[in-house]
Amino acid sequence: TDKVTISSDFNGDGSYQLADLTGKIVDHGSLNAGNSVLSLSHIRKGVYLLHVKLGEGSKTFRLVKQ
Repeated sequence: TDKVTISSDFNGDGSYQLADLTGKIVDHGSLNAGNSVLSLSHIRKGVYLLHVKLGEGSKTFRLVKQ
């Protein structure tokens, strides 16, 4: 699939950055409270790091697009 859903019970807004393994940012944007759907249709196949920031907290996920 070319979509990723980010679900959170955080009541505020957040942001995300999608980077390739060289550290180049290939996508970024804002996240709304609840569920946010990211389209990956413009991203090439490969391994990426998805950095999600909600309030003062953040988490990085490994993402593989096939």
